[in-house]
Amino acid sequence: MSQMRISDDVLAIAQSEQARLGLRNPKEAIESMVRRYAREQPQTQAPTEASNAEKN
Repeated sequence: MSQMRISDDVLAIAQSEQARLGLRNPKEAIESMVRRYAREQPQTQAPTEASNAEKN
């Protein structure tokens, strides 16, 4: 598996979240933030559905 390089800013945020949640490592914190962000976003139409709606 290839490793992904993250910026110092993202690492600092992840480490802060890791400490706040008591997680084992920054990767778990990033995964937690991504899941939370995904839940907070409004559900949108699939692109094909949106383009079909515009045509009608």
